Amino acid sequence: MTDQHEIHMTQKAKYEEKARCLKSFVKELTDVAAKNGTDTSLIEEDLMKAQGDMEFYECEIERMSQMLAKEASHAEFHVYKDTAGEWRWRLIAGNKKIVADSGEGYEHRQDCLHGIELVKGSKDAPVKDGK
Repeated sequence: MTDQHEIHMTQKAKYEEKARCLKSFVKELTDVAAKNGTDTSLIEEDLMKAQGDMEFYECEIERMSQMLAKEASHAEFHVYKDTAGEWRWRLIAGNKKIVADSGEGYEHRQDCLHGIELVKGSKDAPVKDGK
């Protein structure tokens, strides 16, 4: 995973934890106030601040989720030389998993790049069952 992806995942987890804590705080505050017969106007300011903070964190969680989804949909071809000195390619998904590879080595880099173009151009190829 990229450093940026890790940062977004970490930040989203922090926002989720803060939102959980605030929800717990609001529930506990309202429960204790109800149990003790506390006038709600005395805790209204705290409740409004917590609600505003929760809304902020929920928006940030959504923003991080969208960024992570965008990163996950980003795929790239990687071209490299194998141990036999032949050129190969890999298609790496946004989640950094290999989803396809050249299946063969090429003597020349240009031939490897041509193989990538063939794969890119086959988006309308039919899908068939069986071998």
